Amino acid sequence: MNLGIEDGMQIVTRVNVIAQGYTPEGITTEASGSVEHMLLALRSGKFSVSRVTSTHILDSRLAGTEDIEPEFRRPRREGTVTVRTTGQLEGGIYIYRDDVPSSLVHDVVGQVVHGIELVKLAKEQEILAISVLPQRIDLLGLSLTKAKEIAAAEKISLNVDKEEGERIVVSQDPGNTLDVLKERVVTVTTAPLEKVIDIELDDEKAPVSCDIFRRITGLKQHDAGMIPVFFKFDDVVLFRSAIPAGTKINPENTPMGEVPAAALAITNDSRKASGFVGVRLSANKEYGPTSEPFEGTNILGRVIDTEKLKKVKEKENVYIRVVKR
Repeated sequence: MNLGIEDGMQIVTRVNVIAQGYTPEGITTEASGSVEHMLLALRSGKFSVSRVTSTHILDSRLAGTEDIEPEFRRPRREGTVTVRTTGQLEGGIYIYRDDVPSSLVHDVVGQVVHGIELVKLAKEQEILAISVLPQRIDLLGLSLTKAKEIAAAEKISLNVDKEEGERIVVSQDPGNTLDVLKERVVTVTTAPLEKVIDIELDDEKAPVSCDIFRRITGLKQHDAGMIPVFFKFDDVVLFRSAIPAGTKINPENTPMGEVPAAALAITNDSRKASGFVGVRLSANKEYGPTSEPFEGTNILGRVIDTEKLKKVKEKENVYIRVVKR
């Protein structure tokens, strides 16, 4: 900060990236799936540098969160942005500081058009401000009114299944931003607001468990998720969704003394029913929300819309949104 600024100097404050296939001349979709993953990974406007080498920097925050299909392989020039498609770091976002050949395990998803200096100066654990064009078009979790506003601003036709009442978008087709921008039309499925349950997640006390919950419900990729009701009895609602093989749910944020009413929890690996998610509508001093002993219970957060939860039925899909504290 004590460096004097002179005429001719430039102050570079962020990295700007143009997505592969996004040009003023038109939209192409050869890398639309991989580009969507990049837009998701960088939607916060931050590139978290987890590794630095002579050729690249890496943001691994979303590594291992979803399967990335091989799409667009090309030589990786200075400023090229890629997504790794296989291996332990599948889903990691790479920005190249130097030219290297193409790779069978990297999809090219973008190009730095401003701020390569920051990429070259970056150190591990630093965070770079980053902007990507286009902005991600993900309507899930939004009110239908807000979705219409976004579609109108982007000059996109919006096909809606139902209009009556207050409704929330729970799916969209096509799902990838570049496909939407190319076709200029998107079809959305909505649910009435009374069918969408708001929850809070305690990422501070249960970061790993909350991350697993987001992955199995779709909340990792979108602002609205879904989980099927498995069983209801007394004041307990149990949910069950497929968990990727090899996922470990170690004890985390296990309750002590009493579980409050409306607590949301997942059973950890100390019990046979590992992976079940549950809510108990009343407080309990003996069993957790999944009806397991406290040592088998990882508290995720709490359900806000308990009255809506009372009305759900077994085998029914429940739509959920996370409300930040």
